[in-house]
Amino acid sequence: HLPFWMQTRPETINDYNMKRLAEVGLDRISFGVEHGNEKFRSEVIDRRWPNASIIEKLKIPHKHGIKYSVNNITGFPTETKDMFQDSLNMIQDCNLTHLHIFPYSVRENTPAARMPQVPKNIIKQRAKLLREAGERQMNKYLSTQIGISAIMLVEQTKENISFGKSQHFTKIEINDVIKEGEIVHCMITNINKGVLNAHII
Repeated sequence: HLPFWMQTRPETINDYNMKRLAEVGLDRISFGVEHGNEKFRSEVIDRRWPNASIIEKLKIPHKHGIKYSVNNITGFPTETKDMFQDSLNMIQDCNLTHLHIFPYSVRENTPAARMPQVPKNIIKQRAKLLREAGERQMNKYLSTQIGISAIMLVEQTKENISFGKSQHFTKIEINDVIKEGEIVHCMITNINKGVLNAHII
């Protein structure tokens, strides 16, 4: 089966559908969690699941070898320091492999535009902290790939180094000249700044 990706919300998954989807090639899911503060999710974006339930649901994909990412909005109007900390805490509690951060930006003539705004410099700072937390989680996942074989699609070759992505959508570089567009089998040997290093096998 060709590996594929999907997007959904944590409350839609269960052990049965994750097992069946893994059997037909599901490799990664993007979950729309949006925020780590339960009150914010419930009152502002109408997501009424408690954190404990979300964290339990997010344990299911890993049982079936499925990686997942979480979408998170930061700097939304009325977001306090404590609310932001809840998002950081959730990232640390979830065993995610990827994190997608969306800094809030004002859209004119929307209800959110009429709410008290978080200063832009604070939004930028919070997005940076979330990305750093996501990178730490990503590096934990990448470290488990060392010594494992992978299939790499070569996307670019520059200065005798070939760059591409694995079948799990992780970045790989090989210290060799390989034609762009080729698919090669490789062995993961190391990690460097969030990128897997490998050699052809």
